[in-house]
Amino acid sequence: MPRSAAHRVFRPSWVIPVGILLALAGTVWYTQIGVHTPYWALLLALFVIGAGLGATITPAMAAAYQGVPPTAMGHATSAISVAQRVAGALGSALLAVVLQQATTSRLPGFHSGIGQAGALAAASPHAAAALAQAFGVSFGVALAISVLAVIPTALLPRQEA
Repeated sequence: MPRSAAHRVFRPSWVIPVGILLALAGTVWYTQIGVHTPYWALLLALFVIGAGLGATITPAMAAAYQGVPPTAMGHATSAISVAQRVAGALGSALLAVVLQQATTSRLPGFHSGIGQAGALAAASPHAAAALAQAFGVSFGVALAISVLAVIPTALLPRQEA
């Protein structure tokens, strides 16, 4: 079956690295969170991350299923679903622990959740800056983990049949 011009231009081997770079750029932006960071900047960074993930996840799934024979599709779907759920849970737990530790080490008197952190930040500019730094550290760890996503892109096939 002949490939369309759009398919030749928007191959996963091109789209996925661009998407990863967009997601990384948005995450870098989040590592720079400060007390006076405007909401529009956070929204724009989140949009860039979302655009990057959107350009990464679907083409990666399509590439993953491309070489799977129809008889193994059920197993492949289950395996990818389990891997996504486990990785998502582990990543979320890791970043929650990093944020908790970073907040505890920067905010004296912090022993609870985000509500207490918000109250401490509202009461003191120093506490607000410390909380912003804690979030910056957490996004720095997320960035470091996300950089690892660049490695599998080197394994993507450059030519498609």
